[in-house]
Amino acid sequence: MERMTGLSLVSRDRNLVAPFLLSVQKSGGAWIDIQFLRVFRLLPKKRLVALANDKGRLVLVKLFFGKNAKRNSTREHLGVTHIQNTGVATPKLLWEGVISDGGVLLVFEFLPDAVSLDMELQKFQVERDRLVGKVMEVMAQLHDNGVVQRDIHLENFLLSEGACYTIDGAGIRKQSQQSLPERLSLRNLSLFFAQFSAELDDFVPPALTQYENARNWQHDKRRLNQLMIEIQRSRETRKRSFLRKTVRDCTRFVSSSTFTRFMVCERKNFNHEMRQVIQDPDRFVDSGFILKSGNTATVSLVKLSDRSVVIKRYNVKGFFHGLKLALRVSRARISWKNAFRLEFLGIPALKALALIENRLGFFGSKAYLITEYIEGPTAWEFLRASHLTDSTSIEITALKDIFTKLSESQICHGDLKATNFLLSQHKPLLIDLDSMREFTTRKGFSDAFRHDLERFMENWRDQPAIKRGLSRLLSDLINEFEVRVN
Repeated sequence: MERMTGLSLVSRDRNLVAPFLLSVQKSGGAWIDIQFLRVFRLLPKKRLVALANDKGRLVLVKLFFGKNAKRNSTREHLGVTHIQNTGVATPKLLWEGVISDGGVLLVFEFLPDAVSLDMELQKFQVERDRLVGKVMEVMAQLHDNGVVQRDIHLENFLLSEGACYTIDGAGIRKQSQQSLPERLSLRNLSLFFAQFSAELDDFVPPALTQYENARNWQHDKRRLNQLMIEIQRSRETRKRSFLRKTVRDCTRFVSSSTFTRFMVCERKNFNHEMRQVIQDPDRFVDSGFILKSGNTATVSLVKLSDRSVVIKRYNVKGFFHGLKLALRVSRARISWKNAFRLEFLGIPALKALALIENRLGFFGSKAYLITEYIEGPTAWEFLRASHLTDSTSIEITALKDIFTKLSESQICHGDLKATNFLLSQHKPLLIDLDSMREFTTRKGFSDAFRHDLERFMENWRDQPAIKRGLSRLLSDLINEFEVRVN
């Protein structure tokens, strides 16, 4: 089995593979070997979370390395102490130690049957209220002791043998020596509820009631209104943070940037073949099946060994067009971010796989967007063939849901032709996202969304039966935005 050191851990970056041996020294004790069995999480040059074998006992190890190892381990240790002092369940800290080259490790008990709240909610949706109720009791207990969890994720709550454990001491802060006041309590609660999409907000009122009961607060309708405002703010913050991550190297994405080129790709798709496509996209575009050939964009269907993908190349028509592109954010990047914006909001859209931009310093040039390939009819083809019969009810309901979510999120597509909806497994999804825009004011959005709806209804000018059916389906939005459908 390979033996590692602090330096070799850092040099392996994301290519670290278990099992391996590591020599560690308990505080004031002798050096011993620990066998690392499985890597749970790795932040290159910063932190490793892994399952390990300590003299026959399975333990969870958090290993901190790099120049801030001591500071980060101290923060984790202090956070765990704060949790323990509130009486909230958290895995026991068994011991701490150091490794050569300056790394620090904290060794915790391992809960073999523990399941994250996120996984449990995915498996048992009907148990949602009960599971969330457990979290409300935990958060109430933390807040009663002046403690907050600043970096709330559903994975930071573990369920084991009927108990709800709180983990990740690095995100724990002792905010006050007294009970947390209402304003700060609601703000911290909003971080939890912001993990869920807005369509699930119906469970917020009963969850807040459980929290109020745990804090011995009298029910107050004003408190719910304030919490909903805080949840919306927290969702906006999460969304902005997520979108920033989509264009930088992180756990989910691999990214590289040079003076002449930028690229980003979902890490799970970044295999040898995708690397070849990213390295020379023009070769794959030109050798693929051309779906669309225009002055400003070329769209090509490319067959890889394990899948088919679509590459959209945003062309440069000439010198003046290139000059204009050089001073703008590329349409490929706009599409890339919008695809993940819609993912965050739970709105079905064509999945983006990679983004490539040729550039000279800050000045952009030709750009490419690689997406999944979906084989299915457009909404134009599907509705004309089906004539909006009962058999289309699943697809039509899903179509209405997309329009409703776009309205709630204040997003307009910008070119809502019926051909910009693809049907996949009976569900429509949006494509061609480079004109999409999210609005901050309702007035600006209303005008743009009215145009979107009118553009969509215009598709059915020669299909009066379909147009009448869609008018009934979208009547609430048509009335709200005063859409002309004649």
